[in-house]
Amino acid sequence: MWWIIILGLVGLAFGADELGRGGWLIGLAIGALLGYCIKLSRRVSELESAFRRWRSESSLAVPNEHRKPAVHEPVHGFPESQPEPEPKPRAAPTQETIASVAAPTASYQRDADFESQSDVPARAPWQSRNEKSTTAPGEAFNPFERVFQFISNFFTQGNPVVRIGVVVLFFGVSFLLKYAAEHSMLPIELRLIAVACGAIAMMVIGWKLRTREGQYGLVLQGGGIGLLYALIFAAAKYYTLFPLTGAFAMMFLVVMLGSLLAVLQNALSLALLASIGGYLAPILTSSGDGNHIALFSYYLLLNLGILLIAWFKAWRLLNLTSFAFTFIVATAWGVLRYRDAHYLSSQLFLIAFFLQFLAISFLFALRQPPKLKGLVDGSLVFGLPLLAFGLQNALVGDSPYALAISALALAAVYILLAVFVLKRTAKDLSLLGYSYLCLGGVFATIAVPLALDAQWTAATWALEGVGLLWVGLQQRKLLPRLSGYLLQVLAFLSLLSDGGLQTGDAPFIQGDYLGLILISVSAVVIAWLLDQFTEHCTGNEAFLSGAWLGAGLLLFSIAQLNEMLAHLIREWRAPGFILYSSVFVTTLLWLKNKLPWQRLHFTGFALLPVVVLTSFSLLGAAGLHPFGIAGALAYGVFYVCHYRLLRNNTQQWPNTLQEAYHAIGGVLLLLLLFRETQLQLQQFADTSLLQQAIWLLVYSVPVVLSMMVHRIERWPFGDFPFAYRVIVPALPLALSVGWFISATFRSGVISSMPFVPVLNVMDLGQLAVILLLIYANKYSLCALDRLPFVWRVGVLAAMGFVVLNAMLLRSLHYYLDIPYTAYALWRSMTVQMALSILWTMFALLAMYLAKRWQQRQVWMVGAGLLGMVLLKLFFKELADSGTLTRIVSFLVVGALMLLIGYISPLPPKSVATEKTS
Repeated sequence: MWWIIILGLVGLAFGADELGRGGWLIGLAIGALLGYCIKLSRRVSELESAFRRWRSESSLAVPNEHRKPAVHEPVHGFPESQPEPEPKPRAAPTQETIASVAAPTASYQRDADFESQSDVPARAPWQSRNEKSTTAPGEAFNPFERVFQFISNFFTQGNPVVRIGVVVLFFGVSFLLKYAAEHSMLPIELRLIAVACGAIAMMVIGWKLRTREGQYGLVLQGGGIGLLYALIFAAAKYYTLFPLTGAFAMMFLVVMLGSLLAVLQNALSLALLASIGGYLAPILTSSGDGNHIALFSYYLLLNLGILLIAWFKAWRLLNLTSFAFTFIVATAWGVLRYRDAHYLSSQLFLIAFFLQFLAISFLFALRQPPKLKGLVDGSLVFGLPLLAFGLQNALVGDSPYALAISALALAAVYILLAVFVLKRTAKDLSLLGYSYLCLGGVFATIAVPLALDAQWTAATWALEGVGLLWVGLQQRKLLPRLSGYLLQVLAFLSLLSDGGLQTGDAPFIQGDYLGLILISVSAVVIAWLLDQFTEHCTGNEAFLSGAWLGAGLLLFSIAQLNEMLAHLIREWRAPGFILYSSVFVTTLLWLKNKLPWQRLHFTGFALLPVVVLTSFSLLGAAGLHPFGIAGALAYGVFYVCHYRLLRNNTQQWPNTLQEAYHAIGGVLLLLLLFRETQLQLQQFADTSLLQQAIWLLVYSVPVVLSMMVHRIERWPFGDFPFAYRVIVPALPLALSVGWFISATFRSGVISSMPFVPVLNVMDLGQLAVILLLIYANKYSLCALDRLPFVWRVGVLAAMGFVVLNAMLLRSLHYYLDIPYTAYALWRSMTVQMALSILWTMFALLAMYLAKRWQQRQVWMVGAGLLGMVLLKLFFKELADSGTLTRIVSFLVVGALMLLIGYISPLPPKSVATEKTS
């Protein structure tokens, strides 16, 4: 109800003065509506608090044996408190208890507020118990709710009639002064003397009645102080009865008087009344001329009074009130009235306000009671630089480097304060010192992009990140380390903010090269610091050491690659990066033993993958020779470094990994050789048959070399037989078989050379492949000897059969001028006759050998081939009626089948087979 009355009266006065005729009714309605909303909000808050209290009491009713003892851990920077005695078990609440607790009333007892935590004497007899109220147990602290609660208690508890009367009286005196000035009713001196006497009388009466219940005396003192503020300001500003300097002196005395009364009576409410009245005085009596020097000088004096109070009392609400009034009014004036001509005075006032509240925030932490010594007012410590820097940006935003200089100045101030607090004061203020240090680092970081370009911003942030990480590791603080990690990421993003990595006309000097190098070196240094201070890190951070090392080396390599792509000719780019990678990894492994830093040992794993990826780009590029001048040099250095690396890490690396690296290195060398052969053979496009012969030679040489090293037991061939006898020769051997298949479809005719019907180039090549497979099986290459014997013999027999057919077809192609295509050969009945006779002779040979060897399986193969001949005779050649070739086919095949039946009948089954049957 009181809120509805209070805001209704305020709305009525405001509407009557500002909205003209009928405005008082509108103001009254709006004020009453706001008061009703506040009443409903308080009702909801009381219900929630009552429910929380009931839930808290219900939890206390649980027996002790069902609860775990609380573990009290000391907080860094605060003395360890003694554990409180465990409360006695309480009975479960009855229905009557729950109903009484849940009933929303405004008179339930709350905990002591922040003022009760300060080192102040016991509550004076004139102070109300209800003045000390705060959030309920278990509630999160909300500063806006605290301010709202204080204002609500001010007007609804203690003696609300007196408090409302003082507010109404304050408005009335303000309106009276304004009305008297507009109508010249009394001499100005008489009016002001009357108001001054009334204000002094209120203060005297209030001092006399300071012990009266309900804070009656405090309310009167606060009202008198507010009237004195308004009186002095009006007398100097509007009536010019004395100069502004004299007015400021008198206001300073009033501020001193109000501060003294508040400190003597330990009355936060009096201090708030005095300060709020002082801050509102120039607003209520303003004439609208916008004299900011007078306004801010006045506020400067008020803040000096707050600073004096902060020397004695840790009244956070008073500090925040003065902070809010000062910067809200300053911001409003800047938006509405600021001009370029006001710059110097505005800059000086901003600096003065900043220093005042900086000192207030320091005194707040200093004046805490012993158990809370060093407690930081986060709203003031962190809100002050943000608001001040925002206003500074509005003042100097258009001037080059001005904002950067401002940020740098703020950084210097906070860093110097941090050094002073951490070294010259008690350890209880360490939290405040680290807060100042954090702010100094933030503004130093902000100053960099405001003054430098993206490259140097990235470099500076990277170095700053290393510094923060080092500080965090030294002091075992997580926040500086996290800030260092974040700055490294921001540094890289800043470098990319100009549209990616840039290069200039001069290599390594212009562009983003130096910035990227500094970022990469910083990342490597971070990895080194994490390894050196492992005991100061968390488990996840120690794991991040390898990630930071990898990121640093990767960025370093990207910087080199970016310059190579920009400044090297096309033929030297990939070889140049391979050469760099080989030398770089070898250098890192050399540094591993010099530092010593064992984590560098893992950089050797990256050399082969990097070279393989780079080689793929080289293999896919048109016209680039892998073994040109640049490529031969690069790959020569790489393979020397590669095998030296493998040799030196024989005992350290897993055997499986070493085997894989040997195999991949060998296969890569073969791929490069094949690519170089392909590019060289492109010069002989007219002699495709010769190219095929050269390809067979290229495929066969690695297989032959693998046979030659078969008996070598020295490293690496003897230590890694799977790589050099199975994996490496598998590729050329498979390509040789592929060449065998492709050669079957080639005629073997060279226009510039006489044709040899049997054992021409293609025939010899295919026979060489069969011979290659025979020796590969003999020397156990590609694990061929582990295949079943029947498979091996069958594959060789099939390949021999293919060679005989190819010889026959090539001869028919040459002598009978039959096109060497599948369609033409299939349509030719002469070819069909020759194939039938050849296949029957091959079946005769197989069946004869089966009889000699007593192998039914071989005989069955011959029978299958003979069956294919019969099918071909009756479905293909029988359709060609009246030709001599059909007659010859049937006669010869029939005669050969008679011979087969005579000399090679079906061999008998083995004894084991008969028993099984």
